[in-house]
Amino acid sequence: MRNFNIWNGIYKTFSEAENVGNAFASKRYLDDTYLQTKSFLNEFNNCDDISNNFFNESPLSIIVAILSTKFKEISVLDFGGGMGISYAKICRTLTKSEKIKYMILENKNVCEYGRSLFKTNKNINFVERLPSFKDKKHILFISSAFQYIDNWKELIDRKSTRLN
Repeated sequence: MRNFNIWNGIYKTFSEAENVGNAFASKRYLDDTYLQTKSFLNEFNNCDDISNNFFNESPLSIIVAILSTKFKEISVLDFGGGMGISYAKICRTLTKSEKIKYMILENKNVCEYGRSLFKTNKNINFVERLPSFKDKKHILFISSAFQYIDNWKELIDRKSTRLN
């Protein structure tokens, strides 16, 4: 059995904690996430029944659905959004998923895998650096990435004024 490492101590920032392994850049993580997202996409592409949706996992699909009744196009920045499984779930819940412009901010390796999964979809984009927000963003979605942002309050303050 491999040794299990857990942090010991209290840290002011995530970067102060001991780094063990490659985490989100590891081959195992990338391959597992790629297969999970690909499996969901295959299921989605072969299923016309939307009754088996994932509303209980995240409110994002519901929020996008509500906003889609008000706006011609919905723009989402998914901070730490992996390889696009949240985007795929949104597409499964909407009748007109082409209304969504979805951007995922991730590390280089995750972006490369994500781009290969969605190479024919022009509505999803993977970026490695925080965008300038020149274009309007309706939703800034940060599901489980706050712990990786050292100055998250500043990020929210700075970006929230540009989300309107």
